[in-house]
Amino acid sequence: MGNSFYDRGIFFDGTAKLAYQLDPKTKLLVSGFYSSARTGWGIGGTPDVFWAQNYGINSRYAYYDIEGISPELTDGLTARLTHFISDASMFEITASHTYAKRVKGIFPGDSLGWDATGPTTDLLRAGVPGGNQDNIGYHTAGYYDRHEDRNTTWNVNGYYSNQLTKHLQVKGGGEFFYYNLDHYNESKLPPRLDAGVYNPYQGAAYAEGKLEFTGFIMNAGLRYDFYNDNGVVYTSFFDPIGSPTKKSSLFSQLSPRVGISHPIDEYTVLHFSYGHFFQRPPFGDYGEGNSDDQAVGSLTTFIVTSTGQPWVLGNRDVKPEHTIAYELGVERNFFDEFVLTVTAYYKDIRNLIQAVTIVDPPRATYRTNANADYADVRGLEVSLRKQPVSHSWGTTWGYANFTTQMGINGRSGFPQAITPTGPLYPASGDYIVHNDPRLKAGVYYETPSSWDFLGGALTGISLSVDYQAIFPNDQILSDYIALDNGQKAVRPLDQNTNLRVKKDFAFWNKSLRFGVYVEVQNLFDNKWMNIDLFNNSISSADKSKIAASNFSYVPSYDASGAPILDLAKYTNLPRAVIFGVTLDM
Repeated sequence: MGNSFYDRGIFFDGTAKLAYQLDPKTKLLVSGFYSSARTGWGIGGTPDVFWAQNYGINSRYAYYDIEGISPELTDGLTARLTHFISDASMFEITASHTYAKRVKGIFPGDSLGWDATGPTTDLLRAGVPGGNQDNIGYHTAGYYDRHEDRNTTWNVNGYYSNQLTKHLQVKGGGEFFYYNLDHYNESKLPPRLDAGVYNPYQGAAYAEGKLEFTGFIMNAGLRYDFYNDNGVVYTSFFDPIGSPTKKSSLFSQLSPRVGISHPIDEYTVLHFSYGHFFQRPPFGDYGEGNSDDQAVGSLTTFIVTSTGQPWVLGNRDVKPEHTIAYELGVERNFFDEFVLTVTAYYKDIRNLIQAVTIVDPPRATYRTNANADYADVRGLEVSLRKQPVSHSWGTTWGYANFTTQMGINGRSGFPQAITPTGPLYPASGDYIVHNDPRLKAGVYYETPSSWDFLGGALTGISLSVDYQAIFPNDQILSDYIALDNGQKAVRPLDQNTNLRVKKDFAFWNKSLRFGVYVEVQNLFDNKWMNIDLFNNSISSADKSKIAASNFSYVPSYDASGAPILDLAKYTNLPRAVIFGVTLDM
């Protein structure tokens, strides 16, 4: 967008690998990757409706400094040792190191820098009614927050597998992650800072077996997960910084899992699965810490610099989320080329994390997090896969996937705020969570290598088309226009199609591959109307016009007569054409 600091984003991705056969049964693979991005707000992504509604007109000549710039760097190195003990048994050990730098920073060349607290306005209409209204230069509203994280993850994992008999295979293994999180997050009004190095860790061990007989296949196992924030727990809600602390606890869970498949005939399989799953809480948060979704990180330690009191203080004793999942489905093969799968699923989720406000006069009011709510999700998924099939004229494959689900979020009775005089509770009970049904589909084609005429110009050409459709749900507010007569004008289908054509060139016995491609995003320039905006800003007459036109009429002014920018009217981006190159060595 025109208000982004950079005219274009610059992205780089590179990978390399080296394989060495130590002996006939042992192989060592070393691989690495490096990626970087010079990017920021306005480059890619989805339309920023908040900017368009609040700053799009009076700040059209100013950079959007609230979001700053966001350069990224990630690199990693992995070593994997694979050893076959016999024809039936093997083990594999992997060690990896990943480094990630994530920044939300200040515009280069900005003389005010972090101290900027508001816009610079023009003087073109000084003394004229309505003058000095346009923001210019580096600032739209000033920088609200900034961060710079340098995070390193070490991981070791391995497994042992043995085919004991033709009917029984056993496998056991484990993994361990250790994190070095060098975290810096700063905000204003009041000035507050979260700066420190955190070293949480987590791991798992598992054992599983596979039984396979005619008409019956079963995978069953047991997994032990654990994690520790490896920090301090503040023992008092009130004056936590001045109270004694203790070491954080080790949390763990033993999770049984089983999967059963029953071949009904040579083309049809019935399958069922049941399992328990373990999800640790997020470690930290970015931003100003003013909203609930920025107050659920267990390691967040956002301190007001002038008072030493917390603004957001993560709870190191938050329990892991516990999910019990069930699946039941059937799979059918047609013509040895198409596979149709229908699956119903249900998930029961406990120990969901919510933000809790602590009212601690006269010191501070701050947010922390706690296990509180529960949820369940139930849904249906239908998928069709076309297996890759080669013909004299090329290779084709594809997929189609339809998903619909709904759920319930429940309030367990945990307080939403804690005060010196007692807790404050939200309304109790369950509420239904509705979702939009979604369809995704894609087809792919690649020219055959035998097309060597025209100097091989037609070999190595691939074409892909990906399609997405989001169906409306009249139980979701953002899917319909609410009319004065109480009726709902439900939006049409939101659709998107992407097209990609690529040509590969191979050199030096295919050890070097060079590719060029063109990608057209939103091929048919579909527009997804911003229903939330129009429900809240336009007149009743315009709402009726939208309904009467079957959503082909799009208002350009709100109820007060102020213009609505095109960027705010839609929740997707217009057609875009991207040219690129790839290099594989």
